[in-house]
Amino acid sequence: MSKEAVESVIGKAILDGEFRKLLMAEPEKALAGFELSEAEKVGLKNLDSETLDTLGNTLDARSSKMRFWG
Repeated sequence: MSKEAVESVIGKAILDGEFRKLLMAEPEKALAGFELSEAEKVGLKNLDSETLDTLGNTLDARSSKMRFWG
């Protein structure tokens, strides 16, 4: 299992709208190129757009606070 690969997929899905659409519509195609175990693929296929939106919004909020205090 590769924590880095899972993080890469999630990060790309949050930042790249086209990749997110592909991940939602054709997960096998989107995940091809990432070194993932079957369990990781299943977990990533079970992500939904709402979860990715929440993650993205959380990161945006944290990033904004860091810029304010930095």
